[in-house]
Amino acid sequence: MSNPVFEDMAQLLPDSNINNCIGAFKRHISCLEEENCGLCDAQASVPKKHHNFYLSAGRAIRWLVTLNDHVEDLVSEANHCSCMEQVNSDDPTDHSEEEDCLYCSYQELLQWIPSLKSDLTAESEDYELNKGADGACGDDAAGLKIAVVEWLMSGQPTPELALEPWHKTGRGFYHDATTQLICPVDYDWSNPKYVCLCKWMPYS
Repeated sequence: MSNPVFEDMAQLLPDSNINNCIGAFKRHISCLEEENCGLCDAQASVPKKHHNFYLSAGRAIRWLVTLNDHVEDLVSEANHCSCMEQVNSDDPTDHSEEEDCLYCSYQELLQWIPSLKSDLTAESEDYELNKGADGACGDDAAGLKIAVVEWLMSGQPTPELALEPWHKTGRGFYHDATTQLICPVDYDWSNPKYVCLCKWMPYS
């Protein structure tokens, strides 16, 4: 079967040039085929990330519901309130502020994860939710470190010893910029005496 591209070339170019062009095209096609095979093999060798519903839901708990409380604490408080309401249906029981906070967090949790009651049928699922929640805290803390360093370095005058987001050495009471942030509120940072006191406080 004739190729229309080659037929057009035959009308415009001598035979020798046509043969050279056809050979160049074939070599180029061969290289493209090899490159395509290489890309397909590389894509197949990359491990696919397994989407875990419980890990994603656990991260949502930290961002949308509560920052520190564990899932089982919220569920336990909800069960406790439910039992107390059944026992003292005519006489409402007073709860502490912490218990009320846990129960409110549980209600908020149900809004974001309606299937929570059916999901919490095994301890392993509690573990996965908490693992995702703790991972969210770690992500937030890592991002916060970078943001704080960038904020400090953007100030004027710029700190003399540059702060790097991924290095923990030379911070805290060892750097003027970070010492100013953690200086006790009762101390006047503009007073050199308190500056010296803050820097040497860890050794006292």
